[in-house]
Amino acid sequence: SGFHFTVLFLSFVQNSIEIVVIQIEDEFEAFEIFESINSKKTDLNISDLTKNLVLRKSRKIKSEYNQVIILWDKLSEHDVFRTSTTEFSRFLRIWWASCERIVRGKGFFKQFRKSTFLARNKPLRAVKELVAAAENYEKLVDTKDIHWKRSRDDREIYFALKRMRRLGLKTVHPLLLAAMNSPAIRNMSLLRQIVLITEANSFIKIVLKKERAAPLEIDYSELAIKITKKKITGKKTVALLKSWLRESLQDLEHYIETISFEDN
Repeated sequence: SGFHFTVLFLSFVQNSIEIVVIQIEDEFEAFEIFESINSKKTDLNISDLTKNLVLRKSRKIKSEYNQVIILWDKLSEHDVFRTSTTEFSRFLRIWWASCERIVRGKGFFKQFRKSTFLARNKPLRAVKELVAAAENYEKLVDTKDIHWKRSRDDREIYFALKRMRRLGLKTVHPLLLAAMNSPAIRNMSLLRQIVLITEANSFIKIVLKKERAAPLEIDYSELAIKITKKKITGKKTVALLKSWLRESLQDLEHYIETISFEDN
C-alpha cells in the first residue's frame, strides 16, 4: 500500500543515505571535486567539463576570460548541437582526432586534460579554433544546401557528403574536418578532390569489401593530424589519397576475382 511504501522509503532515507555537504571557495573546483568523489562513475557532460577547464585556464586575464565565455556561448549555439545532446561530444572527439589523436567513447576529456594543448595554445586561441572547426563540422554533418555555394566544386562536395552520410561513412570526418580547417587547402578544387577520393576509397573498403572501419579511421586520423600540423601540403594529400585509392581498386579487383572463383 501507499502507506507501507512511505514507511519503507522514510526508513531507507533515515538509515541508508548519508548526505555530505562540501563547501568550496571557487566554483570552478566543483567539477574536479565531483570527478574525484563520484563513486558511481556518473559522467558529467563533456561540454561542461571542457568549458570548465578552459575557463579555469583563462581566468587569470579578465579580458581574455570574458572573450572565452562569449565565444563558448557562440560555439554552443550552432544548430547542429541544439538538435542532439550528444552531437557536441561527438564534435569534440572528431576535432581531437583531426589534430591530436583518436579517442573512443567518453575518453575525450581525459585526453584533453592530460594533453599539452592548452599549454601550447592560449585558451582564447583554442576556443577560437574550436569555433572555426564547429562551423566546418556543421557543414560536414548537416549537409544542408545553404552551407554550400553554387560553384561546381561546392555542389560536388555537397552531394558527396550527402552520399557518405546516407551510407554512414563516419570514419572520414576527422580527415575532412582537418582539410576544411586547413589554410593550406583553401582551394575548393583541392578540397573537392580530397572529398571525392576519400568517398571512393571508403566506399570500396567499408561498403563493398565490408572491412572493419577502425584501421581506415586510424589512417585518416593520422593524415588529418599531418594536415593540421602543416606537415603535408594539399597537393601531396591528394597524391597520397590517390595512391590509397589505387591500392583499394587493385584489392577490389582481386576480391571480385576470388568471389567469382568461389561461385564457379
